Amino acid sequence: MRISRVVGVGGIARFADAEITVAGAPGDPAKRSEVLPVTGAMVMEFPEGFTQDWHPAPRRQIGIILEGAVEIETPDGQTQIRRPGDIALVEDMGTTGHRTRTVGGPARVLFLHLPAEVKLGD
Repeated sequence: MRISRVVGVGGIARFADAEITVAGAPGDPAKRSEVLPVTGAMVMEFPEGFTQDWHPAPRRQIGIILEGAVEIETPDGQTQIRRPGDIALVEDMGTTGHRTRTVGGPARVLFLHLPAEVKLGD
């Protein structure tokens, strides 16, 4: 399963892709990834018209869009719009960061905080 990443390259936030392996056991129609340890989780609600100026992620985290749409912009002008069910690995700590805004109404995002040792998309 391919997900989007926001990573730091030379002190600048950029988009990249990550792959989460999802596989099934023989004879089992359900597929699953490995269990990922998390150090915390939080839900953020962003109001309609919300814009958060340039900021790096405070920690390595996975953002899962629950409701609404969120646009993420990197300093090179690239943008990605994330909608319900989309997953992004945000790990641009120590960079110029990214900009975030809601698109077309309010949004709700679940953030899963990852410990540094978790290898995902590396």
